[in-house]
Amino acid sequence: MTDEVTERDALRAVADRLRAEVEDLRRSLRTQSVIERATGLLAERLSRSSDQARDELLRLARESGRRPAQVAADLLGLPAPPEDGFRDAVDRSPGPHGHQPDHPPAPDHPPAPRGNGDRERQVAQLAQAQRLARLGTWSWEAGGRLISCSREVPRLFGLARPAEPDGGAPENALGVEEVLAAVVAEDRGVVRDAAGRLLAGKGPVTLGFRVAGPDGRRSLRAMAETVPGPAPSGVAAVRGVVQDVTAWRRAEQELAGTRERLLDQRRQTAAEHRAVRALQHALMDAPGGPPAAGLEVAVRYLPAERDSRVGGDWSDLLTLPDGAILIAVGDVSGHGIRAAAGMARLRYALRGLAYTGAGPDELLHRLNRMLCHERGDGIATALCGRLDPDGRVLTWARAGHLPPLVSRDGLARLLDSPSGLVLGASPAARYRTAELPLGPRDTLLLYTDGLVVRRGTDPGRELDRLVETVAEHPAGSVAGCLDHVLRRLGAPNPQDDICLMGLRLH
Repeated sequence: MTDEVTERDALRAVADRLRAEVEDLRRSLRTQSVIERATGLLAERLSRSSDQARDELLRLARESGRRPAQVAADLLGLPAPPEDGFRDAVDRSPGPHGHQPDHPPAPDHPPAPRGNGDRERQVAQLAQAQRLARLGTWSWEAGGRLISCSREVPRLFGLARPAEPDGGAPENALGVEEVLAAVVAEDRGVVRDAAGRLLAGKGPVTLGFRVAGPDGRRSLRAMAETVPGPAPSGVAAVRGVVQDVTAWRRAEQELAGTRERLLDQRRQTAAEHRAVRALQHALMDAPGGPPAAGLEVAVRYLPAERDSRVGGDWSDLLTLPDGAILIAVGDVSGHGIRAAAGMARLRYALRGLAYTGAGPDELLHRLNRMLCHERGDGIATALCGRLDPDGRVLTWARAGHLPPLVSRDGLARLLDSPSGLVLGASPAARYRTAELPLGPRDTLLLYTDGLVVRRGTDPGRELDRLVETVAEHPAGSVAGCLDHVLRRLGAPNPQDDICLMGLRLH
């Protein structure tokens, strides 16, 4: 997910930078257009050539102490162009015959001395910038057969060389029909509609389309605006920029595909989690026979806050035919459907074995043999006890599980644990039992490790907290004690399920 976010941020940064560059070009085109129109107006009114009209515009700017673009805007009755456009573009642009005007710019913008080498270097730098950005500029006189353009535009359209219709053509020019033919057939209507809107004075326009070049289809994006003609609603020319956005489009498609795959994975994972939850709840709610008289029991099961951490925690309480009560908690390694299925096998195997009358140590021994024989890749911890309600004695054994806790007369302690290896680790494991007499107000707690084992904490310290928390709870219901423990220990655990059982024999 981090790689997807980093890639998206990088693409967004490139897009923002290119948008800023394109906006600068658009402002520059507007400034250049104002100067060219003013030059044409002076040439017409003074009956002079374009070069002479350009020199006259520079003279007016020098004498008035203003920029040529400001003087040009005044001549046309237009607002002054922005200063961050092509500043003094008229003196930096070649005339119709390819030479620079001899007049300097206005006094408030004195030029730095430069020769033909500087001019060539600037042209080369501009061409390099357009090539690296895969961007070109173009201009189309309304009704004309040619589109004047920078050298990058033919490459963007996949055209080997500029068109050369009868009568000759400028070096950087493409025929209108040639350009349209390069556009894929299904996108030509979009291009024609955009041209119609521009000629109707409904600009500016931004459009995307595809071209079929020798190296396959590429995605282009064009931005264009109109240059007003003499008539109020007329259009003299259309100017704009075009950029190759194939890499962006492919990245967008790849991101969309990745996003869809992630959504599918999330849907599948959510369905699996729902199945696991349903299986766990069904197992937890399995009937255990009528409760023994005088036995108060409460159970709390809290799934992990992270759905991906669905585990194999379980508990069981079963009244056996001889009146004894089977008490057990356990935790199967792993997460998801596999852990839930392993928990089901272990829990029901324990129930079946309990009807044989075997003691807790023998029950764990047989469960261990079963798991080792199956040779699965999972192990499990378990605590198994057999409670004699009449004798008020709990006989219990453990297989790698945390010890139970007993609270008596405001004091709480962890029981000394007999030895016992986790289930499924070694067929030679042996298990021992211990006995605990229960008084009338004793409260016994059995739990899984999700209650006290947290990332970045000391399990021993958390066990001490558990003892302190149980001891400080006033004598009350068993359910109230469990809720108090969960609240004080910060349940639920973000990383693991918690299963907690409490019982009291009145």
